[in-house]
Amino acid sequence: MKLRPELEKLKDKAMDPEAMEENPEWAEMLEKSGVADRLKELQELQEDGGDVMMATFSKLKTFSFFNDISNWFLPFHRSHTQIASDDVPEISALISIMGNAPMFCDNDKYSVALSLSQIPPAQRDMMIRQIKLQSEQMEAVRMADMNSGRIPQREELAANYVRNLYRFFKLFRRKGEFHDPFAAGLNIPAIPVLEQEFADPDTLMVIAEFYFKRGYYADAIDVFRRLSSMSAPSSAISQKMGYCEQSLGDVAAALRHYEEAEMLDSSSRWTLRRLAWCHRMLGNWDKALGYYLRLAEDKPDDVSLALNIGLSLVKLHSYDEALQYLFKAEFYGSGSEKAMRALAWCTLLGGDYERCVKYTATLLAAASPRPNDYINAGHLSLLTGHPGEAVDHYVDAIKSMDGDIDAFLRRVSDDKVTIAAFGDVDPNLTAIVMDASIAKSK
Repeated sequence: MKLRPELEKLKDKAMDPEAMEENPEWAEMLEKSGVADRLKELQELQEDGGDVMMATFSKLKTFSFFNDISNWFLPFHRSHTQIASDDVPEISALISIMGNAPMFCDNDKYSVALSLSQIPPAQRDMMIRQIKLQSEQMEAVRMADMNSGRIPQREELAANYVRNLYRFFKLFRRKGEFHDPFAAGLNIPAIPVLEQEFADPDTLMVIAEFYFKRGYYADAIDVFRRLSSMSAPSSAISQKMGYCEQSLGDVAAALRHYEEAEMLDSSSRWTLRRLAWCHRMLGNWDKALGYYLRLAEDKPDDVSLALNIGLSLVKLHSYDEALQYLFKAEFYGSGSEKAMRALAWCTLLGGDYERCVKYTATLLAAASPRPNDYINAGHLSLLTGHPGEAVDHYVDAIKSMDGDIDAFLRRVSDDKVTIAAFGDVDPNLTAIVMDASIAKSK
């Protein structure tokens, strides 16, 4: 709907009788808008058995028909008294098509059938064509599966029955009176009764990859642990266990798994990057630096690596050495803001105020300076003996943080190294500047 004006323009441009092929601008516009990615994602979800119909049909469960619990699980049949409509051939035809459509669960079929009398004839005809086309496509897929020896009906029945259940527990008007089995996760191999049925490594690997791909990291890591206890050590499994722990916020546990992966395969750049990241998060800047330097051996011109090496050296107070890598990051990154911001911070901490003024001025002149840019500019002004300018910069910082004074004070407090550098500044003056900044920002 949002793209309709643009689509109309492109349609008019494509009406040249000399060239009745698809306008390439259509595909380009869909790519830029993200619609194509969304459609692809929906298709992949549906192919994997995902329930892509829930949002659509959740609005069609208000009919009195669904006040009766049993109707949520009633097998669909066109002869049901509440949907039979032999007087209107179009409705009758659509109900018949719905009955044979394998992509809809039973209570969704009843939802559509009950709403047909409220749909204008033009939209009804469009629905008939679209559902008929999709049903024919699904039937073709089904026949292909049968010819290949695979019988999908059991899977379809099971999936649709689960959808009936899911809709009941999520949409029934008195759902609060029932325990919702879908409210918590379900790690199948961890169920004692089923544990032996999923004891072989091949099956566990399929389940682990399923959980991992869809972001169920707590369940995935449990299955990966089971796998690692019954098979030879694997770098890939250790990597994925580390990624699961990292996604769950346990950086120390993630580090242990990444270290295992490195022992099994020391050449993986992905593992080395993750190890560096974990050490950074844990404050082990010397170890993080070691991994970044290893990575840089193969890619000395990598902007990201130069920047991370420089920032690690800043944390280790090696400002002169840090500048070499940060200058490299600025050069290869064509003056990127990240490199410039790091250079401003490094020169501030290293006492090179002349260079710091240059980088800070460039950052403040950019389209959208960050709050930290203003705060660092305030620190610089204090250190260079310009308390009035410091007040102005701190006020700009508070305004850029939507007036959140507490957040501003927390950020200033976090700059412990910088605040310690205020040794040449009268503490009373610093307090006055802070008070004046807060008062002026109100």
